[in-house]
Amino acid sequence: TAIYIFSNFFCIVLIAAVYLSIMKSYLVKNTVIGKILLEAESGMLSGVNLAGCSASGYHPIPCPAGNVGICREDELLLTRASVELDEYFHGKRTAFDIPLKISGTPFQELVWSELQKIPYGETISYGELAARIDRPRACRAVGMANHCNRIMILIPCHRVISHDGTSGGYAGGLPVKQFLLELEKNTTRLNQR
Repeated sequence: TAIYIFSNFFCIVLIAAVYLSIMKSYLVKNTVIGKILLEAESGMLSGVNLAGCSASGYHPIPCPAGNVGICREDELLLTRASVELDEYFHGKRTAFDIPLKISGTPFQELVWSELQKIPYGETISYGELAARIDRPRACRAVGMANHCNRIMILIPCHRVISHDGTSGGYAGGLPVKQFLLELEKNTTRLNQR
């Protein structure tokens, strides 16, 4: 009987540990492009999306406290991410210092890693991005990986445009993409003076 009780207790502790390790914390932030939902997990930022928009398209993103405020731990990380995003939107930050929890297929993670190498204020084409990861014929797959990016702005998929110079697509909508590109272009121009 003691072994049975111990094994049940061990199972409950194990389940609780697994549950706590995958819990997410949230912060909804008002910005110039609308409300952004920040997600943190295990001390790393795991999501930055427009509220009502996710990497798989436009639909509400669930957040346990009615989509307002911080829902659980990781408060310092979410606050720091919020401050860095404010600095970005005010043209005072061109790179982020937040640890990211990137989760996708190996191909997506390769694309997202390369996206982080695109300098602030610059753009490249989907074809150039595909070539940079040694997959020159994978332009559409690169576009889909961009679409699945869950950490907008910090993983700057908005800096990838069509080969003809047009905006291409953006999970957050083309007006948001245009705004981000203009913000970076104008900030770069001001900093060069």
